[in-house]
Amino acid sequence: MAEFLDAFWPNLAATAIGVVLGLPVALYLNRQFTIKAMETEVTESKKLLSDAITTLVESCVYNIKVLNNMNQLSLDGQVMRNPDLRTTTWGTLSVILVHHLRDPGLLEVTSHHWLRLNRLEELNSQVFAMQTGQAPLPQEPITLADYICELHRSASDLAAHAHEISERLQHLQGQGAS
Repeated sequence: MAEFLDAFWPNLAATAIGVVLGLPVALYLNRQFTIKAMETEVTESKKLLSDAITTLVESCVYNIKVLNNMNQLSLDGQVMRNPDLRTTTWGTLSVILVHHLRDPGLLEVTSHHWLRLNRLEELNSQVFAMQTGQAPLPQEPITLADYICELHRSASDLAAHAHEISERLQHLQGQGAS
């Protein structure tokens, strides 16, 4: 039994010293790994938001060109056969932006803009169908010219809104997209 106790006490002391010294080291290492993981997550989140904003701005710039073209054609009483507006961008990126963007006003304006873009595309399709005889002409008091006038006004408004949204997004991106 004396041999057992002679071996037991040094081993117990070594274990106690290991726990006393090892616990703070383990806690320190755990904290460092947690901090590094959080920094990586924040960096990835900022990059994801920046990429989403860049894509949304590019979509706005593209849509502005199409909307200006629609606007010009409507002045001549014409409509585009297929305007090919980028109407799916918001649906694709809204999940990212809603969770990472801290500007509810900008989110609301952007969401509403994309809703109006979809409506404009539908209106353009209706007017095109009426002009080509694929759909019946409207009955009085609304005329085809009224529809084209609405198309002109909406395209003009949406081009201005797209410009405003892209500027606000670029400004936000320049601030670090907070």
